[in-house]
Amino acid sequence: MRGIGVDFGTANSMLATFDGKSAEALLADGHGHPSLVWYQKRRQPRVGTEAKDAYSSLLGDPDHAFIKSVKRRLASDDTVTLATRTISTETATEVIFNFLLKEAKISPEQDDRFVIAIPNSLTRDQRKEIMRAAKAAGFSPSFLVSEPLAALVGYLEREPIDASERRRVVVADWGAGNVEITLVIMTDDCLVEVASCSLDDVAGDDIDALLAEEALKRFMKRNGLSRQKLEEAMPGLAPEEALLSAAEQAKIALSSDSETQIAKAGFCSVDGVDYDIEESFSKAEFEDLIRPIVDRVLQATEEMLSSAGAKPSDVDLCLLIGESTNLPPVVEGFGRLMTPDRIVRPSASSTLIAEGAAIMAYRNCIPRLVSDISLLLADGSEHELIPAGTAMTPKEESEAPEEFICVDPRQGKIVTAVRANPSVLSSVSDICDRSEHLVELEIDYVQTYRVYNLPRLFVAAGFDETCMLRIDFSSSEAKAEEGLEVEAASPRAALFNWSKNDDGKLDSPSADACRVIPSPTTCESISNILPITAGKRRIWASVPVELLIELEPEIRDVRLMEKYLTPIQRDEYLNSLSSIPAYSGHHEPADSACESDGEPESKSSNS
Repeated sequence: MRGIGVDFGTANSMLATFDGKSAEALLADGHGHPSLVWYQKRRQPRVGTEAKDAYSSLLGDPDHAFIKSVKRRLASDDTVTLATRTISTETATEVIFNFLLKEAKISPEQDDRFVIAIPNSLTRDQRKEIMRAAKAAGFSPSFLVSEPLAALVGYLEREPIDASERRRVVVADWGAGNVEITLVIMTDDCLVEVASCSLDDVAGDDIDALLAEEALKRFMKRNGLSRQKLEEAMPGLAPEEALLSAAEQAKIALSSDSETQIAKAGFCSVDGVDYDIEESFSKAEFEDLIRPIVDRVLQATEEMLSSAGAKPSDVDLCLLIGESTNLPPVVEGFGRLMTPDRIVRPSASSTLIAEGAAIMAYRNCIPRLVSDISLLLADGSEHELIPAGTAMTPKEESEAPEEFICVDPRQGKIVTAVRANPSVLSSVSDICDRSEHLVELEIDYVQTYRVYNLPRLFVAAGFDETCMLRIDFSSSEAKAEEGLEVEAASPRAALFNWSKNDDGKLDSPSADACRVIPSPTTCESISNILPITAGKRRIWASVPVELLIELEPEIRDVRLMEKYLTPIQRDEYLNSLSSIPAYSGHHEPADSACESDGEPESKSSNS
């Protein structure tokens, strides 16, 4: 049995295997394969180094089409047209996965486990597109894992760390497509994602674009050319795009060299004059250019730590991975933030994510939910939908939706809050944040004199194959199109017993390993639902007294008071009667309308 991990990157992709003893990344000349797909007429698409070489010379040629930075385009409407053929990003993703399997000379076996590492920030649609492309390419991922967790697992396999005491680890992954900073708590038993942030406009591709734009400005100024003239001379192609490959090479060179050039022969022809481009950049100029980007990432890192109740000085280890972390301003910036002795730049860091994913596949380290997911109820308590420690994968059999009652529908809405509660492992609960999502579902409310006719709310919660949390809401009184779905883009994940289980099994956390934070005493102002299964007595007792006065103006019979009200509510109701005018309307007696509910319970049964 093998674990097979895939790092589907914006700039480069790779595949790694793990057999229980060692992880091996399958590379091309010591590097990952460029995530670039090259299409030609009447020829099979090409991927990798061959496509990248063609990109620098054939970009803009109508007989050739390229899809670059595929991961950044996932689940978008971006397509490429070649002759009469329209090519989507999902098709290009499938081509890349096919290429990785072919280059690795791997024939999937029945007991192999595949895992794909992805950024936490990917949406459900983007994740589904990756899953569909992988299955079409010939392998079915067992589950998806976050890139920071995969990178940390890959690093710990190489460099074991004593985790007898809790350690705080920051994984800073500065890739070509996005920057993801994640705080992970590490113990002997688990790795827990506590907080993370993602920036998608300061990544490696954006630095390349910044360099290309600066080179273009200098070129236009030096030659007295306008932007309009350049665009007319290069139809169908942005001038900066033609410089991206040269800018990327310049960025890599300036991580060590004191000076380099962005050069491209035959760059353009304007009014019959041919122009080459040769713009020099010193290391100091480049660092001044990207300093605002670095400062923004460092600020986001501080804010992420602060949201988790931590400070940079609390971090025991900062793992820098991704091509852009080789840039001196990045290394120096994180060193200033957390002190240089805590910064680690692993050798061959580009393979860590794929290796970690392969290790997690082999050990079946299924990501598990860190925090309880619950609904806020009208009495201020919280109803647990999914407990902490639940595997973030689909259940074999779907469960029926849970049913709730709306106890106060007068505003035409069912209102509640979905909470990710900090009831996590006790070793990390002191710095885990609490998130809340307010839910309002419109209902058709028809005034009735029967409290038991209040609208019902149906809630189904679980994980899909992309490790995404999905909560569906619908109401018995709502139109079908008025149902809604809450999507948690990146629920916190944990790996329990991540370093010990090589038997294909994964233990759930013990009951005493979790600590529940007490619920608030009252939240009636933002929640008006209760479980229908709680019993009629609790439901009636939780209906606001003012609603009973409005719906049941003649509720003066002691038997009805006992049926609907708790002793405290009954006293409150009786005290309010003096301000209520006598009711002169006619309706069916409440007792006969409630016959189907059975005999009223005795007063002593109230709780």
